[in-house]
Amino acid sequence: MSDDTILNYKERCRAVFEQAPLAIIITDRENIIIDWNDKAQDIFGWLKEEVINQSLNIIIPEEDYAENTERIEKVFSGEKIENKLIKNISKDGSEKYCEWNTEVIKDSQNNIIEIISIISDKTKVLEGEEKIKNQKEEIKYNQLRTQFFANISHELKTPLNLIFSSLQLINFHFNNGNLQQKKDKIYKYLSSIKINGYRLLRLVNNVIDITRIDVNSFNLSRGNFDIVKLSEAVVDSIEDYIEEKDRNFSYKTDIDKAIIAFDPFNIERVILNLISNSVKFTHPGDNIDLKLSREAEEIIISVIDTGIGIKEENYEVIFDQFRQVDQSFKKTREGSGIGLYLVKSIIEMHGGRVELASKFGEYTEFKICLPDKIIDKDTVEQESYSPASLLDKIEIEFSDIYNL
Repeated sequence: MSDDTILNYKERCRAVFEQAPLAIIITDRENIIIDWNDKAQDIFGWLKEEVINQSLNIIIPEEDYAENTERIEKVFSGEKIENKLIKNISKDGSEKYCEWNTEVIKDSQNNIIEIISIISDKTKVLEGEEKIKNQKEEIKYNQLRTQFFANISHELKTPLNLIFSSLQLINFHFNNGNLQQKKDKIYKYLSSIKINGYRLLRLVNNVIDITRIDVNSFNLSRGNFDIVKLSEAVVDSIEDYIEEKDRNFSYKTDIDKAIIAFDPFNIERVILNLISNSVKFTHPGDNIDLKLSREAEEIIISVIDTGIGIKEENYEVIFDQFRQVDQSFKKTREGSGIGLYLVKSIIEMHGGRVELASKFGEYTEFKICLPDKIIDKDTVEQESYSPASLLDKIEIEFSDIYNL
């Protein structure tokens, strides 16, 4: 091959290298940049003369230095490196997400002397995919929100209709006949008004609270209290309610006393919500157990029932803000589907967590895990704890199950 032919070949190779539609970077064993084409300049913003003899780390985030060094060592040891999407840094500090395809350059003795990396900028593709993903999530969210408010509308109309119909019947009896003879009916209508008033209040309270949670304005009022004493007070207040529904209820604990930091109003509300759910999704004769125990550095409150259970694919759904699992009792059991979202949010605000175990058709267990610790006096004063009526919360939280 003549010298002119070799020169022309080299010039063509250089032209292909410089004008290639993909970035090409050549580095040595020490990760020093030997060459860099026009497309690499376009992507990363550095001129060739600015990067030659510089470390490739100039476009690598500092936290990824070690990983990049390990990658280079693998290449020089002869290990094949698969294409990989890597976060890079351009001259102006912006992030670039690039796919790197790395090959080796060998000498006449088959020794690896350099690395050639062909780089494709995937930043805009990923941004487009993220935008599409966000749009799909927004559409899904809007559909769930529409479904949620349609459900809320039903939940509002039902008790309102019952209240107005009861008032109409009371008015009719006042204007027609002997009230003394009809007092039992009137008491029944008044009871219906009260129950459905509580249902409306429960729904309004829940909607207000999820709004507060969304805008970070839902505040706890914690103090250092005996969680055993609180759970026993709840049990004493609800046993008659559950017995009326023909469910077998039991309470078990191996702890005599446990002073921990919690908001009594909201922890009572959580327990009542879970027990109310157990009543709604069990049959007469089923068991509902409330258990309190200490494990490691946590206080565990468990509500277990032998009801219809929850399918495993619905474990996460039931805690979503705008979701309600389509259970077999759904059409006959009232509820907006936001109670468990509130339960999870309240417990997490306490620094705890909610665990779920269930077998569809057999049982469901909700486990509330609270930190076994107290807070200092300044925190108690800052959160301004004030006691509330437990009986009112029972009336409110159990308002969905009176007609079961």
